[in-house]
Amino acid sequence: MQTVQPLFSPRQIAVLDAAAVEVGVSLQSLVYVAGTHAAQAIHARWPDNAIVVLCGPGNNGADGWIAAQHLRNLGHAVRVCTPSSVESANAQVQWAASLWPEPVQASDVCDVQPHEVVVDALFGTGLNAALSPTVQAWVAQIQKAGVPVCALDIPSGVNGATGAVLGPAFTADLTLAFLSAKPGHYLLPGREHAGEVQVLPLPFPLRLWQRLASDNAFRDTVGRVANVNTPALWAEQLPSPTMTGHKYHRGHACVVGGDQLTGAARLAAMAAQRVGAGLTSVLASQDAWQVYATALPSSIMVQKVLLEQWSSMFHDERENAWLLGPGLGVTQHSQQLVLHALAAKKSVVLDADAITVFKDQAELLAQHIAAPCVLTPHEGEFARLFTRSDDKLQDVVSAAKQLGAVVVLKGADTVIAAADGRVAINANAPAYLATGGSGDVLAGMICGLLAQGMPAFEAACAAVWWHGEAAHCHGVGLVPEDVITALPTVQRQL
Repeated sequence: MQTVQPLFSPRQIAVLDAAAVEVGVSLQSLVYVAGTHAAQAIHARWPDNAIVVLCGPGNNGADGWIAAQHLRNLGHAVRVCTPSSVESANAQVQWAASLWPEPVQASDVCDVQPHEVVVDALFGTGLNAALSPTVQAWVAQIQKAGVPVCALDIPSGVNGATGAVLGPAFTADLTLAFLSAKPGHYLLPGREHAGEVQVLPLPFPLRLWQRLASDNAFRDTVGRVANVNTPALWAEQLPSPTMTGHKYHRGHACVVGGDQLTGAARLAAMAAQRVGAGLTSVLASQDAWQVYATALPSSIMVQKVLLEQWSSMFHDERENAWLLGPGLGVTQHSQQLVLHALAAKKSVVLDADAITVFKDQAELLAQHIAAPCVLTPHEGEFARLFTRSDDKLQDVVSAAKQLGAVVVLKGADTVIAAADGRVAINANAPAYLATGGSGDVLAGMICGLLAQGMPAFEAACAAVWWHGEAAHCHGVGLVPEDVITALPTVQRQL
């Protein structure tokens, strides 16, 4: 059974480290275990290579010194390079370096040989500034040499909280993350630098985790922890048909179709149906309904709606989940449709044009959200409503709190956030999904899961992950219809 994979930020790790010390765990023991486990993982990956360990002035460097000793004991030829003197480093580095049997002098030069593996233990997750010119030169030289790189905790130059890269940074083949992976391992561009991420344990006592579970003040100090989006977050909430159920028990998903770009709403409706909605309908204007009726499968109902009927179309109790936006058009009428849907207090998914029509009007939208609501913007649509910074995770959390809704900021590193602060980063989306219509499929999937009664945050997380896995199932040559076709295969695996 899968377990939840937390993503502690560098600040949260610092709080946990301090709390561990308070209950009797020494920093030296944490460093020693981290370095030992790192050496074992490096030896398992590269059992026959010579190793050059780059050690910085902080705790990450101390981990490197310990790893160097254990790698030497495991039979590797090991040398250590440091850009600054041990005497100027922190106490943990001075202690760890004192265990190394040979003197090491600080140097501006770090030559690497083709048979060596580089272990990056320079700066770790706490770095929030560009690397020094000396280390930048090392990065360029090592990357040019093409030798394997293993980063301890995170590649130097990558921000552990945001994934931001300030200037040159190492690109690792393997990153050994201590205690947990960090948001910066999964948020771009950090994700492109981390390579394979392997999590190594640290000897934190059980009572520390019990305190985190039971002590509200301590939990508030740590703050809300992000998670990797995996089935462990939502699998128990995934709807499943029952023997005594009927189509209305499985919900009625309704998609509002636009007049021009009808393909978007059609893809969304087929996706809502495929994830299990008992009934699926497309509602369209008099001008467009015949296109939908002709193109859609006969099992998807198409309703013709006159202009004066729209305001009353959202009040049928059995039509419990609505999707607006795909191909809808950026018009005042579209905004009014969204407001009517929200007023009906049904579960609502807002995508594409239904987001854009509220450009610079996030407060207006927030005032009308009073029931489960999921927004699925891409970067451009998000920026029309909210201010963007270099901290994508916090931006999405803030947007969700402001709206009182779930926000799914789509991309290769999709972030899903709820108004209560829960947040997940998705990590399984293949590049094949970068094709027109993929977002319409995702929005339809979320609507279909909401129709079946799945809570909004869990529905959004499940749909995003399921969407990525379906794309993996198909692979090269993917078009949006292929994602829909592959959905049952993924569901069987779940």
